[in-house]
Amino acid sequence: MDHATASAVAGGAAGAISRFVVTPFDVVKIRLQLQVEEVSHSSLGRYRSLQHCVRDMYKHEGMASFWKGHTASQLLSISYAAVQFPVFEGVRDMLTTEQQRLSKEGDVRANFVAGSAAATVATVCTYPLDIVRTRMVSQGEPKVYRHVLHSLTSMIQHEGIGSLYRGLAPTLVAVIPYIGTSFSVYIGAKRALAALSHDGQRNISSTFEKALAGAISGVVSKTLVHPIDIVKKRFQVMDFGHARDKFGFGATVRYESSWHGLVSILRQEGVRGLFKGLTPSLVKAVPSSIITFLVYDSLRQLLIHSEL
Repeated sequence: MDHATASAVAGGAAGAISRFVVTPFDVVKIRLQLQVEEVSHSSLGRYRSLQHCVRDMYKHEGMASFWKGHTASQLLSISYAAVQFPVFEGVRDMLTTEQQRLSKEGDVRANFVAGSAAATVATVCTYPLDIVRTRMVSQGEPKVYRHVLHSLTSMIQHEGIGSLYRGLAPTLVAVIPYIGTSFSVYIGAKRALAALSHDGQRNISSTFEKALAGAISGVVSKTLVHPIDIVKKRFQVMDFGHARDKFGFGATVRYESSWHGLVSILRQEGVRGLFKGLTPSLVKAVPSSIITFLVYDSLRQLLIHSEL
């Protein structure tokens, strides 16, 4: 199998597997991110803590609520990864070829640039599914949207086709450094771990080193972009307040730009407001990053060396 096809198939599989495992953490994270009120025991908002959010969702919406929007999430993950990894491999190979096998320092830069390019292309291609996923996860009962197609057609009918790309700017602001950092840290961590183990003679692609490098990559990159991810989620549910009344999120919260969103959250909700949902986000990021890189690296190599 050629490298581009192997990257697309391996990326799609990695995205699907990791999404199924981490969806409950993602759902809880989104619920906390969208609560304007402080997440504390004295808050007037729906959720008072991470534990309270989990208990409340289970009590009032059942176990299935932790996989709300899962179809949209899977479509997003599979299509995003299937685009992201081939673009990353292609851009990195192009940079490496043109600069005559870059040095280790150059490799880090090439990985960041390739990761950023891959993130941009994949995000633009799959963004409507990201909006649908967020809305389906955030809606209460009774549901406004029944399924992915109903969500897409309803948004176009009532809010215009532009609603499918609402919040794209803050998303790109977040995703470019996130994916660029993720790939750079992952590859850099693999090298560092290999150098520390047995005088650097051990294979840097070992399962343990991939897993630990993936965990480090997930924590660093996710923490870096979490504030702008909150702004992105708030943009995505504008004009969707009627489905969020029970969660303390009204239709009056509006941001004119990414910067306005960050400043507004900082003024109204404090520094802690910029990191709402960070704990489930990190809990999600570690297994997600480990699974994604492990499955992708292993399956890609298998496909490349197969006779398919």
